Amino acid sequence: MMGIMKRKRSGPGRAYREGITLVQLIDMFPDDEVARRWFEGHIWPDGPRCPRCRSADVTRVRGGRSMTHRCRDCRGRPLFSLKTGTVMHSSWIGYREWVSGIYLFVANLKGTSSMHLHRDLGITQRHA
Repeated sequence: MMGIMKRKRSGPGRAYREGITLVQLIDMFPDDEVARRWFEGHIWPDGPRCPRCRSADVTRVRGGRSMTHRCRDCRGRPLFSLKTGTVMHSSWIGYREWVSGIYLFVANLKGTSSMHLHRDLGITQRHA
């Protein structure tokens, strides 16, 4: 008899979870520049820092598309970007796609498959 009866769950169901909707996410990040600034505020809250030595003595590279900063303290003055040293390193995928992919992955209780991200974001499965 106990197997037939439904047990009352103590945790909140899907209707009670807090968060943002997909429409709100799209409104928050209308373009890649807004998403880049959001990542920059979270990765570098006090301004750009070198991922190797954590120095704040960096300069912005003029005309640098992928590598936007240069460290003045490290030997050889290496170039780096916002993606350097993160899961986004060496990725051609834009910041808006990264925000969307992260949202899709964490909003689902059981995660998201690479095929699902591949279809929803319009990227290859390998990159998903």
